[in-house]
Amino acid sequence: MSDPSRFQTISAAILTGGRSASAGPAASHLEVGNVAIATRIARELHPLFEDLLLVGDDPPADAPGRRVADRPGPECALRGVVTALEAAKGEQVLVVSSRLPLLTPELVLALIAWPEADLVLPRTRDGAQPGCALYRRSTALSVAQRHLDAGRLDLTDLAILAQNWLWTEL
Repeated sequence: MSDPSRFQTISAAILTGGRSASAGPAASHLEVGNVAIATRIARELHPLFEDLLLVGDDPPADAPGRRVADRPGPECALRGVVTALEAAKGEQVLVVSSRLPLLTPELVLALIAWPEADLVLPRTRDGAQPGCALYRRSTALSVAQRHLDAGRLDLTDLAILAQNWLWTEL
């Protein structure tokens, strides 16, 4: 039975796979306050979304959400985005990197509150933040898949080519 207080038509996906040259092991397993980052993010998002995905090959065992293994391909965030868009049930999909330990429900709700677009991407003084974005699945999946197939792996490139996108100032 679905919970009416949670988003039914918007999915959320946490990218838990991957290693970083600077971080070593998968960032999702790094801890803040003795809690794995991916677990912390999942606990923030779980009350908001009926469909919460943990995308990657080794999500923390205590993180709530549906486990989805990465599809084959290069080890990059774009592969995780494509996997998330393929597996999500909602037409809109919030995709969040597990490298965002301070993600708040307020930021998530601000992204969702923007008028519908193919992509809603936050921007700070430091520029675009593609590690936290709201995608329209029907549009973004085909564009993301083409980028992955062509080896254009930078998430910012994906944002630039979206047909109808919004930048939000944070």
